[in-house]
Amino acid sequence: MLKKINSGDLSVADEGWHVCKFHFTFEDFRSPNRDQFGALHLLNEDIIHSGKGYDTHPHEEVEIVS
Repeated sequence: MLKKINSGDLSVADEGWHVCKFHFTFEDFRSPNRDQFGALHLLNEDIIHSGKGYDTHPHEEVEIVS
């Protein structure tokens, strides 16, 4: 079953150089109604400011789509 989640209902983390909106439970955001969708555990809307970004870090068994 698909469930519509309005953008205004997403949890937002703003680290200054990076703004992230979480669709599912992640880090400090917890929502029992939005834990995952099948095999999909993470769906974020990220804005990363120019000249910034993440340091290299490992992910196991993860597909990242940009």
